[in-house]
Amino acid sequence: MFGAPSFYISSIFSLKMRAIAFFILLCGLTACDDKSSKITSNSDSSRIEIKSTHSRELLLRGSYQDLVLTASEVKSLNQMAILFDLYEGLTSYDAKGNLQPAAAESWQSEDHKTWFIILREGLQWSNGEPINAEDFVYSWRQLVKEESSLKSYLAFMHIENAELVLEKKLPVENLGIEAVDERILRIQLDKPTPYLPAMLAHIALLPKYPHATEKWVSNGAYQLEQWSSDKALLSKNPFYWQKDRVAFKTVEYKKITSEQSSEVDFIWQAQKQVTDYFPQLCSYYYEFNLAHPQLSNKAVRKALSSMISSANLVKNNPQMTALNQLLPPSLQNASEPVWENIVPEQLLEQNGINENNPLALTLTYDQKQPYQQISEQLIRIWGQLDLLRLRSEPLLYQQLLERRANKKFDIIRAGWCADYQDPTAFLNQFHSKNVDNKISYQNPEFDQLLEQALQEQDPKQRQMIYAKLEQILQQDYVIIPIFQYQTPVFVNSTLAGFHQKNASDVVYSKDLYRKVKTD
Repeated sequence: MFGAPSFYISSIFSLKMRAIAFFILLCGLTACDDKSSKITSNSDSSRIEIKSTHSRELLLRGSYQDLVLTASEVKSLNQMAILFDLYEGLTSYDAKGNLQPAAAESWQSEDHKTWFIILREGLQWSNGEPINAEDFVYSWRQLVKEESSLKSYLAFMHIENAELVLEKKLPVENLGIEAVDERILRIQLDKPTPYLPAMLAHIALLPKYPHATEKWVSNGAYQLEQWSSDKALLSKNPFYWQKDRVAFKTVEYKKITSEQSSEVDFIWQAQKQVTDYFPQLCSYYYEFNLAHPQLSNKAVRKALSSMISSANLVKNNPQMTALNQLLPPSLQNASEPVWENIVPEQLLEQNGINENNPLALTLTYDQKQPYQQISEQLIRIWGQLDLLRLRSEPLLYQQLLERRANKKFDIIRAGWCADYQDPTAFLNQFHSKNVDNKISYQNPEFDQLLEQALQEQDPKQRQMIYAKLEQILQQDYVIIPIFQYQTPVFVNSTLAGFHQKNASDVVYSKDLYRKVKTD
């Protein structure tokens, strides 16, 4: 992502992937329509020029792209960051990337279909007006009216009537969200979804100020003072519910070149000066097409998988962390696969593969480094098999997507990014009836357990079910996991308040602070 790495594939392109170019900011102002105009300051001060560095009161953040305030233009994590500073949804992430209550104080559900979301008492917009449950109802209904593909997130969440509302077969008032009173939202889903709180952190669901105004009104830790395409100035929101825990009084975003990365305190997807790597909830792997007559045999898939060491494939590349299973480490419940001493040729022969009936396969991948290089390594490794007739098929990226969507492949380079922090974000695609299941995988036990997990009320029991599901995928050898993607960042050495294992793609300015003393 972030410039969007091209290896994430799904039919909806994982709304997390669209999180960068595709998350939507519900800005709530007519000023959003004119991105070239200057925003009226929330104060009466003239435009502020900030040049100081290493200040305990000023945080400098950068972007290699123009700054934007409309989601349709967002194409990078740096562009997104400003939106997270200005707005706060019902849930959010802490500095370690864990889900936490935000505008919502708590939530309740007895069946995972009907949810009651309780807002914090005394929430206010940046102009001092109260925030109530009806504001969130208004925001979701406005999302339906937006000319953005992100409105499909409402259906992705299983909001009741969302598909019919989006197709304009029902009025927007039929969308499954209502205000019970000023602090309580009732959200109705069309299927049990125990991970709904995690989905509420999506930026598409940020609240939208419901009134026309000349001044930018938001509800996050910061408010907008001034904005242009190359510089934005934010000040601490005096009405934010956690304002006493916000260290920096001012945050300045500015457009920079790759040579200027060290001139700011924090920048995502650092191009030349890199100090850290943050993990993403994204897995890169190769898929077997189980509709292939020979690959339908698990033993054949096992023989091929046994020859691959993900650690060797991605060694010396700090942007890749080797994976031995589908899920990234922060979501894993199952233990690492147990190593077996397998002789691939012998296993293939035991399953009907011989000189008269060789294993004939095509490896499909895209012509982009380093992904082409990884595929070429696989070709060399599998080329050691006398019983394998392997053909390579390098394609343009769009051709790769089309080939996978049409299920016209034997083994194909693929990947997945989570839209929310729960194992089902990865596991759901392997249900036999899931539209993103392009490998013809069908396992009744897997389907039954996945459906059971959605009904399970006890989180610990649900995690145990997830562990079984992960083990089934390992034992069935449906994919060859390769790596988890790591995002390069530049962080000023004086900055603190972030965590290097944060896989949320979000670092809020409100959590950051300066370690050093200044004059």
